[in-house]
Amino acid sequence: MIFSLVKIVVMLALLSVISKVTFLGWYEINYSDTSWLEFLKAVVWGVRFDLTVSMLLTGLSLLLLTPFAYFKRFYQGLFHIWLFACGAWIIFSTMGDTIYLSQANRHVTVDLHLGKGMEFELLSTVVTQFSSLIFAAVAMLVVFTALLRKFPQKIIFSRRWYQSASIALVFVFAVVTAVRGGYSDKPQTPMYAYKIGDVNHARIAWNAPYAITYYSLIGEDKSGHRWAPEQSNQQMAALKTKVNPKPKTRVNRLKQHDVVLVLLESWTAYDMQSYGADVNATPNFDALRDKSLSTEAFYSNGFRTVEGVFATMCSQPNPVGGSVAGTR
Repeated sequence: MIFSLVKIVVMLALLSVISKVTFLGWYEINYSDTSWLEFLKAVVWGVRFDLTVSMLLTGLSLLLLTPFAYFKRFYQGLFHIWLFACGAWIIFSTMGDTIYLSQANRHVTVDLHLGKGMEFELLSTVVTQFSSLIFAAVAMLVVFTALLRKFPQKIIFSRRWYQSASIALVFVFAVVTAVRGGYSDKPQTPMYAYKIGDVNHARIAWNAPYAITYYSLIGEDKSGHRWAPEQSNQQMAALKTKVNPKPKTRVNRLKQHDVVLVLLESWTAYDMQSYGADVNATPNFDALRDKSLSTEAFYSNGFRTVEGVFATMCSQPNPVGGSVAGTR
């Protein structure tokens, strides 16, 4: 039984690594200057997350499919369908995450919940603009299915029931430990990839199947507000007292300064002539800049609208690999 469990874990982990190398390799070639040596080092470091996903899927197969083990042929067919679904999930989630990375410069995290109601539009974009990646994903799934047909896999139980039960309990304990990242009191987040110590390497070590599963399970509310805990009415009242003890604004004591803050949607300073562009695409804004106080560089930037607003208003960088959208 142990050998059959290990074979399934290794098989799914290898598929996860191959998918990561294929699709993230495509990203690194087209969008990054990371060397292949650094790429391979990050992939090896991230194998721990690939093993976590494979152990989780194998553990679920143990829990969900064991009741059908008595019906041998049905059990074999059911296990084949399960492994096919697991393989499709690993391959296509990695592909989709890589496409999102190429467009948003980040992996799929809490943004997973922002695509509700736009599934058809997102799918049509992927099909029309990234058909080569879809072809690669389908080809990889076909090869994986052919290997499953040639080398069928299933959990083979011991003859004595108590041996199988003992091994199953030990394996489930190992799965829980892997998902928790050790003996902590909560599941490890996908952000653990940043423990590698380098943002570019963390991008490669990232595991899309685990991240998407994680953010799907914890729900939209927890993923969107996890940085800001709920405050009680008493805490909010105390905060208002400290921030503004006298609600009435003394208009006569306000300093006479006019501050106009202009935010351009989907427009970078690099495209403005006053910041060095060749074409005078924004003459009115350039003229306004010549007569006002403005910055020469940006130190707290954001790739999304909400992040840019946060960086501009608060002069603070966004959480690494996260977003301030939906938080307080």
